[in-house]
Amino acid sequence: MPDNQSLFPIEGLLDFKRDTYENTLSNQVPLAGLLTDMWEEGKLPFVPSPRGLPSAGLLYMMALDEEDDGPIIPEPEEGKRRLYNAGTIERDPQGYLEPHISDWVKEVAEGAGDVPVEDITSPLVYMSDEPDWVDMIVGRSIGKHPGDVTEEDIRKYGRLNVIDIDPEWAEIFSISSKEDEDLYSNTGNITRLSGEEVPFYETSLYDEGDVFTGEGRRMEMPVGPERKDWISPEEQEITHTLVGNELIKFLKKMKK
Repeated sequence: MPDNQSLFPIEGLLDFKRDTYENTLSNQVPLAGLLTDMWEEGKLPFVPSPRGLPSAGLLYMMALDEEDDGPIIPEPEEGKRRLYNAGTIERDPQGYLEPHISDWVKEVAEGAGDVPVEDITSPLVYMSDEPDWVDMIVGRSIGKHPGDVTEEDIRKYGRLNVIDIDPEWAEIFSISSKEDEDLYSNTGNITRLSGEEVPFYETSLYDEGDVFTGEGRRMEMPVGPERKDWISPEEQEITHTLVGNELIKFLKKMKK
């Protein structure tokens, strides 16, 4: 057997892993028993074998991955508000989210009857306070119910766009109030990202149109937005994008 110190690269490991290593060397905690315990707790990507142990490199990488509590992305800068936009990995926005009428919104709009979709809705960017639309978007993309979407599905197909923005200047709105009431249908007002309630007709969502050509005239709230949505008729710059393993790690951290 090689020198014990070469079995496991101790440099850079966290305290828990270092203690485990030292206890193992002194036979206080037999390694086979330790691996079995970790496997039963769901902490190993393999089934331990009594006839062979994983490589030191694999254990080292596993330890770093498991114990790494550092941020996946930095916190928003002071004065910025963080919003999320879920998408699919194939739809790469190249740095900006462009307003559009999504397939989901088209389905909602078509339910209003035999009316052209463009007449009752308009291109928007949809965002939310929490990253809780990834399952829904991935499920629609691959034909699964959101409850059946797996971690591997999200890793392969999911995308999360993060928007950090100054709420005082953002043309981003909600149709509800802070109390989650349906503000627009009751008062005709909507809420700016800054928290200010304003009349719908004073915002960029409203469009009187061209009186000579008849174009425009978005005089009512577009069909599609729900109370927890943040919407904007303007393009939004993406601060961070998460896909693959980074997306999985981020979503797990947000659930803690």
